[in-house]
Amino acid sequence: MNEDDLIEVVENLVRQVSFMCETKQDVLKFWIHFGRLLGLDHSLPHVRVAMTEDKKGNLQPVVLVATPSPELSEYLTSTHTITEKIADICLEEIENINRKAH
Repeated sequence: MNEDDLIEVVENLVRQVSFMCETKQDVLKFWIHFGRLLGLDHSLPHVRVAMTEDKKGNLQPVVLVATPSPELSEYLTSTHTITEKIADICLEEIENINRKAH
């Protein structure tokens, strides 16, 4: 199997799993797990997700952080760093991306 064939197989697999995910949280869990399978957790073991409420009151992921340090990961996803205003801007951009994709 050549490199292009391998890439196509992985892309198809990822698309299928993504379609099976019911929520954005499910997609993020998949990507985090997939990254671990690839060994990313050896250099970036501390993964955190910052969440904010959307207009319907549902929690939505807006920032994904992976760092070599637990303190840095915690700081980068804290409410001190990811303020409500920043979280709202992130959520708005994610919604814009989703609208363009559909």
